[in-house]
Amino acid sequence: MGIILCAAVLTVVQVQIHRQVLCTLPGSLIGAMQCGAQGRHVVCAVHSKSGSWAAYADGRLVGNYDGKDPVIDIPESPRTGLNVSFSPDGRRYAFVGHRGGNSVPVIDAVEDPAGLRVGFFVWSKTSQRIAYTVGDYDRSRLIVDGKSVTEAGNFSQITFSPDGRRLAWVAGTNSGIELHLDGRRLTPRGGDDPKAFQQIHTLQFSPDSKRFAYVQGADPIVRIILDDKVVGTFDEIAGGIVQGIEFSPDNKRLLVEYGGLLSTRVGFIEGGKVVPSGTSDGTMGYPRIIWSPNGNHYCTVLWRANKMYAVEDGNATPEHVYVVADPGWLLDDGRLAYAASDDRDGRAWTTHVGATEIAGWLLRDITPDGRHMALCGGSSNGVATPVQVDGRQYGPVGGNLNGMAMSRPSARHFWFRTIQSATAGKLYVDGALQPFDGEVSFSPDECHIAIIGRDRATVDGIPVFEAPCESPHLFWDSSTTFHGYAVVGNELIRVDGKTG
Repeated sequence: MGIILCAAVLTVVQVQIHRQVLCTLPGSLIGAMQCGAQGRHVVCAVHSKSGSWAAYADGRLVGNYDGKDPVIDIPESPRTGLNVSFSPDGRRYAFVGHRGGNSVPVIDAVEDPAGLRVGFFVWSKTSQRIAYTVGDYDRSRLIVDGKSVTEAGNFSQITFSPDGRRLAWVAGTNSGIELHLDGRRLTPRGGDDPKAFQQIHTLQFSPDSKRFAYVQGADPIVRIILDDKVVGTFDEIAGGIVQGIEFSPDNKRLLVEYGGLLSTRVGFIEGGKVVPSGTSDGTMGYPRIIWSPNGNHYCTVLWRANKMYAVEDGNATPEHVYVVADPGWLLDDGRLAYAASDDRDGRAWTTHVGATEIAGWLLRDITPDGRHMALCGGSSNGVATPVQVDGRQYGPVGGNLNGMAMSRPSARHFWFRTIQSATAGKLYVDGALQPFDGEVSFSPDECHIAIIGRDRATVDGIPVFEAPCESPHLFWDSSTTFHGYAVVGNELIRVDGKTG
């Protein structure tokens, strides 16, 4: 039995848990078990007593396991286990194993052609497509959806359009750097000689997948190409280094970060030229762009001479020193929310929400409408930290604050964590100290809480796995149902639960 969170009066509730043994592992778990989005797949690496390594996906051995020629041998990462790449929706997975000196790509438990080296996996946002490279030391093949597409000396960039229908990649060949889009090689624009290319980078599709932009360079001239046309030309010697480009959420504008070694600006491509956002510039490498959750407003955050300042929708705002929460929150109504300190030691903070100032408090979380916010004391001495949520103060609590957030979407509950040493941490939910520290997960209706620690996990205070366990994971399927995985002893366990 446990305690339900959202009842007007605390009510004792029953949590029903069904445990299932997926498999018995023939050895010890290596590294952390990994799960895709919503826990749709669980993948782990195992080290047997015979000294072999093997991979298990959803409780099933990937390939043969005979102790002599395992399909998946992991000599390069015996401590960290597998580096698993999950599709965005968590329904598919891929990783690289080893056998007989070759790298073995495994996608959805099926081996693809092996080679001496396998490059990074790239998923489409739709999760339906995957691309990667495989080859030897001087020749690689691009594999897309299990089929070899082309060969080159190397591939440096591969990207799908948001709808997954288009594909662009950059390849290095004997004749120079090449850019391919939708199966055709693009011709350099602006009169640049292909052999003089030194850079093609920042391949960008618009959110609706209809537009394509990138940066091409032939020392010292750098050009921005949009829809196969030159829309911006920069001279790196004269301070025209292009650091990045990005489409606006409405697909209409292309944002550009550019500048020299000591000065960087942000602007938009409009009418074939760059129009600066605001009138200020910042130190190279710092410009950041944040969009409001509804995509209607943007904010450029720059840093110069130990000062940070923001340009909201092109209008400059006052400068502040040592701003925290890089770079802050841009609310749906266009207000910028952030915390700033004029104290070089960062001990005296003020929270700013638009024109409103809250002195002595440091902003930690805020909802997109700005109605709910969580703050901590802005002059902490590291021994006791006060906490404030929607105007109500809790504490001070012992130790330094190490994480704080509100539940979503309604911010009905909140949690924060304090640390007093390198290993000792305390977790608080709605201001109440919890029995152990761990990650916090609220049910979709914010009425139930799961806490996942290093060797245990609970739902509404009820233990989900037998303790101690290894690498516990929990996921909410609905507001009242959940499932999870953990290793108990040498057994891989799946649990399915329901809150009463």
